[in-house]
Amino acid sequence: MVFNTRSHHSLRAGERGVAATELALAIPMLTILLLGGIDLARYMIVWQKIDRAAYTIADIVAQSEMSPTASELNQILLAAQKLVEPYVYTPHGRVIVSSVYRDVGSTVPKIRWQYTHKNGGTLSRSSKVGTLNNAATLPTILTMAEKENVIVTEIFYDYTAAYPEDFLKPGEIYNVAYYKPRLGDLTTAPK
Repeated sequence: MVFNTRSHHSLRAGERGVAATELALAIPMLTILLLGGIDLARYMIVWQKIDRAAYTIADIVAQSEMSPTASELNQILLAAQKLVEPYVYTPHGRVIVSSVYRDVGSTVPKIRWQYTHKNGGTLSRSSKVGTLNNAATLPTILTMAEKENVIVTEIFYDYTAAYPEDFLKPGEIYNVAYYKPRLGDLTTAPK
């Protein structure tokens, strides 16, 4: 059997042309998948950092023997910036620390004090837990007995995708942590 080498070469050249065309069509889709995967991984890392920062701040405040001073809270809120690094926190985030207390004879816990500072970010957000001296909005699973105190740390973070918004839409990451003070009630407002 004799093969025509001329037609065999033209067939191979045609296959190379098809492969190049298929690659040219696939590259945009592969690029979108790659960039989308990178952005999704970045979002998950930022969310974990915000989560860790909320729990760390609430834990540190809850370990205080007495209500922390404003200066002490400023130093604690600096931790949020350090925990979120290398991502820029200050213009995109906000930390609000609240002390919630249930008075004797009351059925509803109220916010005794709230604290935020530029060290906790400059994003304009209000607490979802509530406002000073008003009833606190707590999860139904969190029950408080009379004379019980809970430290609540809320962190807001405006997430913006690293790549065009076609991959991940910008949005807000919100995390909240609840800790009961270990060494005493923290019901006095910071000074």
